[in-house]
Amino acid sequence: MGCEQTHPELETWADFVREFALNASPSWVFRGHGRHDWQLVTTLNRAFDEAGIEDAKDRTVAENSTIGLFQERARLHLDHPPDEHDLLGWLAVMQHYGAPTRLQDWTQSPFVAAYFAYRAASGEDACIWALQAFLCRRALTPVMVGMPWDHLGVMSVEGEDEHGEPLVMYPWTELRRVEVENETLREAIRGGNGWPLPILPLGYDARMAAQQAVFVCATQIAFPLDALLDKGEWPKPTKPERFVEQMTKQQAEYPLEQPFQVLKKIHLRAAWRDDALRTLRQMGIAEETMFPSLDGVGRAARMYLGKGDAPLQDALHSLGI
Repeated sequence: MGCEQTHPELETWADFVREFALNASPSWVFRGHGRHDWQLVTTLNRAFDEAGIEDAKDRTVAENSTIGLFQERARLHLDHPPDEHDLLGWLAVMQHYGAPTRLQDWTQSPFVAAYFAYRAASGEDACIWALQAFLCRRALTPVMVGMPWDHLGVMSVEGEDEHGEPLVMYPWTELRRVEVENETLREAIRGGNGWPLPILPLGYDARMAAQQAVFVCATQIAFPLDALLDKGEWPKPTKPERFVEQMTKQQAEYPLEQPFQVLKKIHLRAAWRDDALRTLRQMGIAEETMFPSLDGVGRAARMYLGKGDAPLQDALHSLGI
């Protein structure tokens, strides 16, 4: 690909820990891959390729039908299924249970991403993808000043009524957040300009919380996220003139490491794996914490077998023998 933008090369695992412990930014989200050459392809895109579905209209019909089929049959097994109009809620459930979707699982933590990269690695170099979530979101939903969701209902917006008279509105008191996020999602898919849409799950469970989960939605299936490595391939923002204006104004409030860099690839060397997993366990990032259930404990036992690192209980018990 053209001019690949990568993170500065890290020489050791200690370099990685220092870099991301000291320079973490809430504007970035991360995804770990067990192989350095894996692309950022959604499960939906892979399913289309396997089924030989290439036409855009045929893909829309197939995706729509798949969502409908899943909703119909999943309701038999879900105690509290999402509302039928809650597209984000249904896509999250589909993603959780392995159905093909246009969502990808990302995380707010580079260390959680490193864990998932190394747990999937099998003797080869792994990698972490880092995405500038704030910039991508603003490319799709151009808002001049970012503001948090108004839970108190006290943040006012000044406007005019139909007669031109001054009007003060409290918009978030009239809207449900799930409806706003769903409309944002649908509008991004309808626009289909290629910019990925980062979304925080609204229905957190224990696993999502542990993994600091973020969804990234592909708004155009034919446009792989890898293409964002090449600035020449960037899709046009929803409102280009406002996008440039707002990025200029927001540099002071939301400084970017490199103003127009949206995607980085961070190389994780295979030789770092054992040290990395040991460090991450000390941080509380391990199989049983990332998958907080008995299933996670079973996975932890499977990963532990043959590694040679005695658990604390063995070390303590050995003192009395």
